[in-house]
Amino acid sequence: MAKRWILILAAMTVLEGTCARAVEIQVSQTIEVMRENCEPFRHADPRRKMLGVPADFRTGVCWGTFASLYHATFLADQNKRRLLHVCPRKDATIVDFIQTFLTFTDGRARSYDAIFALEAHTALATAYPCKRDGT
Repeated sequence: MAKRWILILAAMTVLEGTCARAVEIQVSQTIEVMRENCEPFRHADPRRKMLGVPADFRTGVCWGTFASLYHATFLADQNKRRLLHVCPRKDATIVDFIQTFLTFTDGRARSYDAIFALEAHTALATAYPCKRDGT
């Protein structure tokens, strides 16, 4: 279990690297801050090309973070088992991931400084479980 969390944090760190260095955003981003950044996506239609959300820094942080996480879910070992144990359906989008996170964290008790990456992974693994063999 600890190995999975290390892989999650490592993948997010690598995939988030450019943005993190530019604006000092870290994997330790809090849930509350990320929820604020992602809120404009709550009612966006994931099937449309124009999402109707502000093109600003905060939504860019949300989009970039979840785009990284989305692509990291496809990392697999030699047996095709997903390393993050998240298996999204074929038509899932980055907006679906964002909305899953927002819905999952609505009304959940948590400390103010809870780490976003762990909660996001739990939300996505719950919404997009893999088969028993990890595929």
